[in-house]
Formats: sequence, structure tokens, C-alpha cells
Amino acid sequence: MGQRLSSHRGQSRGPSTAAGTAVGSAAIPSDMHAEQTARSRSSRLTGSGAPGPRRRAMPGAVLADAPAPSRQPQEAHAAPLVRPMPAVRAPDLPRADGLSHPVARVDEAGATDAGQVLHPFSQALRERFPECIAGTRSAELPPVGLEQTLGRPTRPRDDVMVKGIDGKLRRFPADNGTVILLRNGWPDGSMLALGRTFLQQRRMLYDAHKDAIAESISEYVVDSETQRLVYKAGDTPIRSLRSDLDVFSLPGAKWMVPQTEFRGCTYACETMLLLEGKSAAEATATMRNFSGSDSRRNVSQVAAALCNASRRLSKVLSHHLTSDTWVALLKENLARYGPGILNIDGHARVLDAIDTTRKGHVFTMRDPFTGSFLRIRDHEAFWSPSSTMAMHQGDTVQATDRQVLRQVSAVFLTQTDVPG
Repeated sequence: MGQRLSSHRGQSRGPSTAAGTAVGSAAIPSDMHAEQTARSRSSRLTGSGAPGPRRRAMPGAVLADAPAPSRQPQEAHAAPLVRPMPAVRAPDLPRADGLSHPVARVDEAGATDAGQVLHPFSQALRERFPECIAGTRSAELPPVGLEQTLGRPTRPRDDVMVKGIDGKLRRFPADNGTVILLRNGWPDGSMLALGRTFLQQRRMLYDAHKDAIAESISEYVVDSETQRLVYKAGDTPIRSLRSDLDVFSLPGAKWMVPQTEFRGCTYACETMLLLEGKSAAEATATMRNFSGSDSRRNVSQVAAALCNASRRLSKVLSHHLTSDTWVALLKENLARYGPGILNIDGHARVLDAIDTTRKGHVFTMRDPFTGSFLRIRDHEAFWSPSSTMAMHQGDTVQATDRQVLRQVSAVFLTQTDVPG
């Protein structure tokens, strides 16, 4: 979520044709303004197609050794998803066309250095922001003004592990917009840079409340032995296709491209749609010039970008319909065109399938914000994610209200070539 159609929820409401505008969020504590703020944009490095760990991974402290905030019980900050990561070799995943689609797995030789090193935040920081557990970046910050001196961005991309209001630990992408430097953010007392929008939205559930998740197909997990952030499909650890950014092959010749920026959901979804059904070699070529962006795009801009990149016509759905009518319309287009980009209340995700059971609809979706591939039960927060802002610890999801939905749009890529 984040914005309207591009992960940034801290905006005022606007026209629904562009999938809306952002909803309000919690105010930033006033004492944050005592810290230095800076405006920072980072550019994407172009890496080789060779699989391997991220280049920014470096030795870090063990999460289990991080002191727990005195105001919260110790178990409240333990990673609920951690479990040992054995060396696993899974068979090749089948492609729709019957060809082999190998997954870049973690073998015995690489199991110890797979994923990204997690650095636990300081006790002081976790007392102030209990949801913030750890980050993947180095504790070292570039000196203020170094970017201007070098003429290029120097701030590394830093994912943050956030404990949601439902108790689940999730990966949040880097927020390289307006950055706030917080004193004593790391255990050694050094400063920590966190984005202003991230701090406003840290309590939000971008993918789904854990009670609404019917199945987790793949997601980031914290490995209890190596204390690294590892991506897994089921119990199988998966290496990224590239070493400088995460690109993961998934069952059925699908791909997960986690968004590289806090507002970059439409760019990640567009890329996943373009990679659909491609082999690793084809995906490497397609991703060669990938550059994640931290900007907002409306539904027509996303459709135009898909047309330009694929040379195929795209189809846009943007109507004020009830949830049941939307489900029928989406199922019709899924059957005709395959996966599409579904934007709800400002956050874009890839919709792969909708199954209708006796207990209701189940949506299969790839969420670039958290990097999760989930099957999600129909519930109120699915159609109106802003309602999660009012949830408290222990709350459960509510049934869909079937009211007319005003902040929903979708884009599908057809098989029709662009004229000319």
C-alpha cells in the first residue's frame, strides 16, 4: 500500500480513476524533529545475472542477542516465523509449457551466506518504535553532504523487519524519501536513518491480516541459525536471480520482484507481469535495465508502460462496483488474459487467481511490498486496507460488507499486438 496505486498512503484523497489517493496515518512524534532530516534518492545498480547473496550483506549481530525493550515482553519481539533453514534440494518446478524452470536454490555450500544479514535495532529505538525489529543495512551512515560531493546517491537500500499489529513479522522496503536520522538507533549508539513515510505507516498491514491468509506460497523469513533474511518457497530457500536486487523464481514459471522503494509497487508489479512464464535466461535479459522508482503512477500510466514494454495492448478496469461484482469481472479477465495488476486503496499487487469455495472467495496474490505470495480469504480489509489502521492487537478480520467500492482498479495485458 503506500500511495494510491504506488505505495504511498500519506496523501490526501483524490479522483478514484487513478486508484485514489492516500489515507491519513498516525502523526510522527514531535521529538523526531530534533533529529536531522535529509532528502535522499537512491539509484538502482545494474548487476549481473549470476545468483548470489546481496552485495550489501555483511556480518551483523545475532537477533537473539538483541536486548528486548523494557516496556514490552521479550517474546513480543521474537521473530514468530524463525525456524532452522536446512540445505534443501527441491525438484525443478514445472512450467506451464512443460519446459524445465529451475529454481536458484541454496545448496550446502551456500547455505551459510544466503540472504541478507539482519542487524537488530537498539533497545532505545525499539522502546520508541516497538514495531521496528531489525534492518538489513550496515550501521555505518555516509556523512551528510557526501552525495552532493560524489554526485550520486550513497545511502544503501535498507529493508526493515516490522512486527505487525497481528503479531506477524514482515519485510518493509526501503523508504528513501524524506529521511529522519534517529540517535542511538543501533546498539552501538550510532544514528539510524528511517523514512518519514515508513514511520507513519509502520503499523499498517500491506499484504493481509494473518487470520485471512489461507496459504503462504512464498515469503521472506528470518533464519534462526544464520540470523539472515531468507526468501523461501515452502521450505525451500531460494537465491535471487541477481546479486544487487531480489528477483525470485516461483512455482509455475512465475516471478517475485519485491519493490525496491517504498512507493514502487506499480513498477514491481509491471515487471512481474512482463516476466510471467519466462525462463531464468529470459528474465535476466528482461531485468537487465530494471530501475525501481519511488514515484506515484495512476492506472493509465501503468497501462501505457505495459504496452510500451510488451508491445501488446493492455486492458484497464476502473469502475464503482460491489465486491461481488468486482470478483465476477476479475475472474472473467483472469480466464481470458491471465494474471493482472489489482490496485486497491492505493496499493498494487499481482492477482494470479480467484477461487470460489463454500466459505467464500480466495485470492492468490503476489505482494511486492512484503515480497509475499499468498492465498487470501475474502474479508473487509482486503477491499479496504485502510480499515487495518483501526485494528488493535488481537483483532480479527471482518466479513466483506458488499458496499460499492470506489478505490479499486485493475490492468490486464492482452495478447493483442500494438498496431503499427
